[in-house]
Amino acid sequence: MEDESNFFLQPGFDELSMIGVWREKSLVCVAGGRGRACGEEMADVVEGEEAHLSCRFSPVLSSKEPEFFWTRTGPSGEKDMVAIRSVPLATHYRIDFIPSEGKYDLFIKGATYERDNGRFECMVKEGGTGRDFYNKAYYLTVLLPPGPPVVTPGGEPLGIEGKEMKLSCSSLGGSPDPQVTWYRVGEDSSLASVVTPGGRKDQATTAVLTINPRREDDGAEFRCVVWNRALPQKSLETTVRLRVHYFPRVTVGPANPVRVEEGGSVRLSCSVDSKPPATRVRWLQNGRVLGQGLVHTLEKVQLEDAGTYTCQAYNGLESTGEGDVLVDVLYGPIVSLPKRREVQPGQGITVQCLVDSNPLPSSIEWLKEGDPEFRQRGAELVLPVVTAEDVGTYTCRALVSFAVDSPKRKEIEREGNGSVLILVNHRPGRATIRSEPEFPVAGEPVTLVCDPNPPGWPEPVIVWWKDDGNPENPISNGGNFTLPGPVLGGEGEGVYHCLGRNSLGEGTPASYALDLGQKPRISSPLPPQVVKGTDSPRFSLNCSATGKPEPEGVWLKGGEEIPSGSPLYGIREEAVEGRFGVWTVKSELVFYGRDRSGDQDRLSPSDRGSYTCLFRNQVGSDKSYTLLRIQHAPLDEGTGKKVAGTVGSSAVLQCRVRSFPQPTFSWSFQDNPLVAMAGSKYESNSSNLEGDVHVGMFHIQSITPGDYGLYTCHVQNSLGGIRLEIRLQGHSSPDPPEPPVPVSTGPTWILLEWEPGFDGGLSDSLGFMVSADPQDDPRAERKEFDCQNHNPCNITNLRHQTAYLFRVRAFNAKGESEFSASSRLSTELNFEEIPSPVDVVYGKNIKTLAFSFLSSPFDLEAVVETKSGSGWEVYDRIPLDRTTRSRQHDLVMDLEGKDPSVRVSLCLQGNQTICGRPTVAEIEAEMPVHMLVSKGFPKELQVTIGVCALAFLAAILIVICILRRKVNGSKGSGKDYELENSHVRPNLVTGVGGNPPPPYYPGDTKSSLSLYDPPHNHSHNTSTSRNGYPGYSYPAAGNGHLPNGSGYGMGQGPGEEGGEGSEDSLWKGKLGTGDHGNGAYTLHAYDGAPSRGQGTFRGYDDYVTYPPSAHEEYLNQRNRQLLPFSSRNPLHDDDLNGGGEQQVHYHLPDPLLDGSRYVGSSDMGAGGDRTQQVTMSFEESFDSVPGQGQGHMTPTSRHRRVIHEVIV
Repeated sequence: MEDESNFFLQPGFDELSMIGVWREKSLVCVAGGRGRACGEEMADVVEGEEAHLSCRFSPVLSSKEPEFFWTRTGPSGEKDMVAIRSVPLATHYRIDFIPSEGKYDLFIKGATYERDNGRFECMVKEGGTGRDFYNKAYYLTVLLPPGPPVVTPGGEPLGIEGKEMKLSCSSLGGSPDPQVTWYRVGEDSSLASVVTPGGRKDQATTAVLTINPRREDDGAEFRCVVWNRALPQKSLETTVRLRVHYFPRVTVGPANPVRVEEGGSVRLSCSVDSKPPATRVRWLQNGRVLGQGLVHTLEKVQLEDAGTYTCQAYNGLESTGEGDVLVDVLYGPIVSLPKRREVQPGQGITVQCLVDSNPLPSSIEWLKEGDPEFRQRGAELVLPVVTAEDVGTYTCRALVSFAVDSPKRKEIEREGNGSVLILVNHRPGRATIRSEPEFPVAGEPVTLVCDPNPPGWPEPVIVWWKDDGNPENPISNGGNFTLPGPVLGGEGEGVYHCLGRNSLGEGTPASYALDLGQKPRISSPLPPQVVKGTDSPRFSLNCSATGKPEPEGVWLKGGEEIPSGSPLYGIREEAVEGRFGVWTVKSELVFYGRDRSGDQDRLSPSDRGSYTCLFRNQVGSDKSYTLLRIQHAPLDEGTGKKVAGTVGSSAVLQCRVRSFPQPTFSWSFQDNPLVAMAGSKYESNSSNLEGDVHVGMFHIQSITPGDYGLYTCHVQNSLGGIRLEIRLQGHSSPDPPEPPVPVSTGPTWILLEWEPGFDGGLSDSLGFMVSADPQDDPRAERKEFDCQNHNPCNITNLRHQTAYLFRVRAFNAKGESEFSASSRLSTELNFEEIPSPVDVVYGKNIKTLAFSFLSSPFDLEAVVETKSGSGWEVYDRIPLDRTTRSRQHDLVMDLEGKDPSVRVSLCLQGNQTICGRPTVAEIEAEMPVHMLVSKGFPKELQVTIGVCALAFLAAILIVICILRRKVNGSKGSGKDYELENSHVRPNLVTGVGGNPPPPYYPGDTKSSLSLYDPPHNHSHNTSTSRNGYPGYSYPAAGNGHLPNGSGYGMGQGPGEEGGEGSEDSLWKGKLGTGDHGNGAYTLHAYDGAPSRGQGTFRGYDDYVTYPPSAHEEYLNQRNRQLLPFSSRNPLHDDDLNGGGEQQVHYHLPDPLLDGSRYVGSSDMGAGGDRTQQVTMSFEESFDSVPGQGQGHMTPTSRHRRVIHEVIV
């Protein structure tokens, strides 16, 4: 800032009355009157360094011979003289005194806090009077850094929730007093605190932070920052972590409210968050303590257990924590009905069904016992006019649906019902008789039950009689008539009758012919055991039985039925009917078939087993058993080929065979017989197992290297013998397993099992690796699965419907085997990919169900179901096409009188048990409009809309024609031009003469075309189309000359309207060079060749109905003239002399524009023969205008041909 030397006197003021304003650093000094003073300024100096305090005054004061002083005032108020004029009063002070320059500066060398920290003042006074001329004061601060911050309480202070606590941060010393500020770690803004400054370097400055601790403050860190000007680049800080003890926070569960079904159990849980941990947790209900602990279980919950339960936690602080959970007990439905109601015929009856449940029932309906068609919805049963047919038991069924939360959430549907008997006074109806059991058996009790329908009320009396009796002398009264033990051919058999009668009359009787049956009884059983040899020819088993009705004979081996047509057996049966209809049946099992050896009648060891002869009919069964044993020489039953043992250990060789009679075992080593004795190196024994299986065992003690080698087991019986070789070896890697076979398969997994090879003697370390090589995707990589010691092993993470080559190898501590042979197996389809129907809507107004489905790799069918009293019933099945990505289906279905609940599922065709998730239809009073549009209107509605649309279009056409006719009539007959009949008239609409009709252009004014300029650069205006019809270009005909009137066929480039690629290209002709004698252009003969001109006409081959006819002439030969061309596409000399093919464009004049704007030529009224003219205007054709030359036309021509087009 400016110093005193910048002070200047204003003109017109003397030195004693001067008034001036100047700035010294941040202070403003004002001088006025006879003297002036300046405010105190702050100055800093680092202890030990030099301070410079400047004092600048107006040099004019020096002429007054004033006195100059520097003084110092200490912190305690004592004042010392520092310098008088140029003389410092201490050695560490130095004065820079130049009065003539207005300078009186003080320099302090080696500043110290005790000596120099204080107020220094420069004074310029008038000599003799002491009046002040000028004052300048500094407060000099000797900078000292503050001490490090110290927080109390130290460590990790502890706060208690609900109790205010204070954190004090202090810093000792420092000059000036430091700023002490509190922050919460993670936040930028400072916290409010109470600061007490120290005032001296031996006093501490303190900032006290007040905190109301909360749970969120537990673990929070607070930072104390200390700074003063002695620390310009950094600050001192410390951090303290706060610990907070807080009240318990309680959370209860498992849900709130907790829903539990009556009679069930619920486990209420309490989670407590507190510090310190809770020392007491208890459960209360209505102030009553129920128990201690975090869990409270309610067993066999009753209705009175419903209510609010409170978990209360205490951790020693002033406040406890509580959490409430509401237990909602769900029950019912409980249905209450009267037992019966009586009513007279013709009267009405209403029965109220009272249902008690929580929640309220989702549905209530009435059913009638024995009448599946009867159904009423609602709590009231209403029968407005009762008849005898209404008698019966009516059941009120209520359904309640709810979800329970314990032990885990699940949806439950409960049903409750009650019945009421509706009785109508009437006589009994027609009776029916049934027997219990359904098939009466001779010698066993049988009960005949008589049921009149309707039963009659008052309760009828049921009377029974036989053919030889009558109802007036009944053999029994009551609804049931029991025969204790009728016998075949006895009095119990015969025809029985019954009827019901009461005070109102009797019903129609019923008859029942009692025909007793007899359970099959084996009359010729099988022998307990049969022994045969393999050379026994044509062996058979025989048994016979009696029974009524005729028994069926069945043979079983090992509990499995032998089917007819078996390749190993034949079954023959004979049946004879005897007295009282009892049959005698003889069955023979013949061991004969195409799969047998010899003459297809030889027995084999595999025929051994248990055989059963079983006879059965409608009333029972009986059976007989035998055991067939086949004599044969010993056969190997899976003897192991290798055994491993270490030197010094023992080994057991096992020889397993099937043999009958029992065999003997002997052993040899490398063809040398071995003698086995108890207690010696070699011991042998044998055991007999089921199925004529025998095991011979050879024990080798204390194996030596010489014991390794090939051992032979010799097995012999009376019919022959076999030799089985077993190798004894040391431990080795395992042999390869057999190829794996599937146990079961799924879409992403296959459970494999295999027959292991020799384990190398290390069964404890034996494991298996399975290789899976996908075959359907060449990009897929082979995978290996470590099955460890699991066999079977589940191979997972496979792709669905994919073929794999599976191989197995074994490993043990000695190494691994080669892979087994491969098995080609495939995973199943992933039925989880079966989609669900979407957009399922039933419209009541059109009685139609509409639904859609997305594409699926499966052959599916839609199963439509409606809800009935017993559940969902199938209404219809609709086969679906899987190749369609999205299909919509409509199904007309009348749900009147039924529950309107409808759902649709997608299931596999031919297997309705595999389905996707069903979708329940939305029931709408009216089918939404967007569904009608997307799913199609009914045919009747389609026909109606089509007829109306056609009628509307026909009306429009008629109106247009009438209006056109009126307009043409008003223009006078003189404007009509008739073509001469000597030439063929081209038809632009129907194509007569092979010419295409004119193109149709949409209403776009941008489609108007410019005319082509001629080579002499004659320019023309560009005409604009009228009503969307731009100018036409017209091909030359006859000898190839162009017409001199307007034509059709727009000549636009690709992409433009009428150009290549547009629909208008169908109407274009191919134009090119022809006879150029008169500078005219010709039309190429139609040959299907592409255009090579500058334009891009597709030509007539795009619209083959109208190929060009070369023999037709469209215009007068003498009037042929080339129309001018647009500058957009000028013709060059080489074009006129046979260059590339050119497009020739003609413009259709607008009849509403001024004639001077038209270009073209039409000389149709000046004598000579006139050829056919085709006028392309909407209203008029044009003649040449005299005096204007050819090429100009006017709408006043007396020859005009009106062509109307109506485009729909």
